[in-house]
Amino acid sequence: VTPQIVDQIFKIADLSGDGQLNYNEFQRVFDKYIKEIIREESLSTIQDLDWKVEIMVKIDKTLKKTNMRIQDAFAIIDSDKSGRVTLFEMQELFKQMKIDLQPDEVSNFFFAIDKDKGG
Repeated sequence: VTPQIVDQIFKIADLSGDGQLNYNEFQRVFDKYIKEIIREESLSTIQDLDWKVEIMVKIDKTLKKTNMRIQDAFAIIDSDKSGRVTLFEMQELFKQMKIDLQPDEVSNFFFAIDKDKGG
């Protein structure tokens, strides 16, 4: 949020025009604007988690079905034995495990879990 937006919200909230927000003014702006922002952010976070959890559940079910551990799957897909997994290697894992995901879903998942951007 830019300082200009904060200033604008403050001016809207400051009903008395005294340059300060009393409790009632603060509560009004909180109820009218901030609650909606928090709700939207929460929904966005939940939706973001939902698709990741869905993929993790698919991986877990497949691992259990094949009596594999995550370490086994990692060893299989780390074809160059670099200790890191590339996007291509992850796509191959999903193909080998017969986990039905679109290429963009694999890519989104890969980049979401690759925190250090090193594979």
